[in-house]
Amino acid sequence: SGKTTTAVKLALLARRDGHRPLVAALDFRRPAAVEQLKTLADRESVAFAKGEGAIDEAQRLNCDVVVLDTAGRMHVDAELMEELRQLKSRLRVTETLLVADSMTGQEAVKVGEAFGRDVGVDGVILT
Repeated sequence: SGKTTTAVKLALLARRDGHRPLVAALDFRRPAAVEQLKTLADRESVAFAKGEGAIDEAQRLNCDVVVLDTAGRMHVDAELMEELRQLKSRLRVTETLLVADSMTGQEAVKVGEAFGRDVGVDGVILT
């Protein structure tokens, strides 16, 4: 649905605004997503890390914005929601964006409502 590509685009916007971004791959349910994010980050010269050590890597590289690319699902998954809640708490996330495929129609609304209720969402990006 463009979630991984959007992560790099957000990093590029941050860089354009004078920040030093890093993109972090946290989608281990879809191993190809990690490689895709690394490839896109390398192509755009954006710092990359994987796993929860990304915050330490961002500090080491003096990055002031970290974009976390997490596992995505277009259905409500209790296990994924709990994983996101824990991740958000551990990493002291300051902004949470839901990226959804606009072609899923009404299902995207249901997912957005569930994420808003269970995880907390500051904004939505439709691809």
